[in-house]
Amino acid sequence: MFENPTNPIVSAIEILRDARQTEVEQLISTISEMDYAAAPSAFASSIVAHTQFTDTEAVTIVTAVLGFLRVAYQSSTPEGADRIDLFLRPYPFEAVRNDVELRDRVGQLLAVKSLRLRAKGSFLDDAHFNKILPSVIITDVRPVFDDNIEDGTHGVMIYHNLKLIYRAATSRHSRTLTLSCDFEDLQALQRQIQRALQKHAAIEAGVQSVGQSVWFPSSQGKHED
Repeated sequence: MFENPTNPIVSAIEILRDARQTEVEQLISTISEMDYAAAPSAFASSIVAHTQFTDTEAVTIVTAVLGFLRVAYQSSTPEGADRIDLFLRPYPFEAVRNDVELRDRVGQLLAVKSLRLRAKGSFLDDAHFNKILPSVIITDVRPVFDDNIEDGTHGVMIYHNLKLIYRAATSRHSRTLTLSCDFEDLQALQRQIQRALQKHAAIEAGVQSVGQSVWFPSSQGKHED
């Protein structure tokens, strides 16, 4: 097996080339039945549960195909033979790239609707800048002393530092913005957040009423405790 740890597409090509036809058909069938709103890890888990592919092989296939399709959407690469050629290009041996059976398998995989929609959603999600990451509110209590400290405290000031962690569009590294809030600030934020949640629920209900769904490509499990 020709391994290239920096390019999962090369490993995915090997997996697809060496698999039996029945395994490939089972793979295509399993992925086709997946909800395109599912996380990539869910795609891989379903492949392991319903096919003979190992966990590593499943993750490699999903990572390679979704990553490739996202790039294909960014570069407006047309479907069909051109897209298959582009997927196979990283493989070092031309004979393998021209294998008719392998090309057919790659073509079928790249055409699976659930994968294409999942990749398209991720591509659209990338258009949103400064995406928030798990953030925290740190409460800070400041005692108030008179000039004579020996008299003890006369009260406290309570501040809440809203520490927003986000990833800027121009950088792969996270950035932090810290804002100091008092109780009234938090109440105002709570009202705005509650209103946004209500609007989200109303929009989601409207979308579901016509048989569609609202999904979040980049936030699966992002804010789990």
